[in-house]
Amino acid sequence: MRLRLLLLILFIPAVTYAQSAGTVRLSGFELENPQTSNAPYRQAYGGEAEYFLSARFSAAVAMSSERTVLTRFVPGALGVLPETSYERLHPIDVLVRYHAADGAHFKPWIGGGTRFIRVAGHDNVREILDAGATIALTKHFGIDLEAKRLYGQRKPDVVGTSIKVHDGDFDEGRTRRLSAGLSWTF
Repeated sequence: MRLRLLLLILFIPAVTYAQSAGTVRLSGFELENPQTSNAPYRQAYGGEAEYFLSARFSAAVAMSSERTVLTRFVPGALGVLPETSYERLHPIDVLVRYHAADGAHFKPWIGGGTRFIRVAGHDNVREILDAGATIALTKHFGIDLEAKRLYGQRKPDVVGTSIKVHDGDFDEGRTRRLSAGLSWTF
């Protein structure tokens, strides 16, 4: 019952603000690196392009660059040994969003989509639930706050290669993504 009430409150249309169809929003963001907390490897960042299909619906494409730990199992004098290194992943998110009731300076959204990522030479697809808000500083410039929740599990092993993929060893990290950034609407 609480969820239904929350959704009803979020989706009540407001007449005070709505993007017009054809509006484009570009944003750059930094996100909490979900995999590692080591200082030189924490950097995770990305960019997004969003196109408003109507006053309330938009489509967005985002790409980020995140570090993760890659474990390769290589033959050695003592047998097969794990070799780890930090690698960059470049996931691509394709999203559809509904922009909920909002005020002139606070513009929340909720959406969903798909994350595409190439891992160890193989494609991986995951579902995403997305929510966030833009805090408008001017008509064209704003601060974006966003949270994503990833669903679906990666296959535990990639057969036919010397690379083993495990959700703990080579992973996109936690299923939650938090980010903050700046956006420009035109």
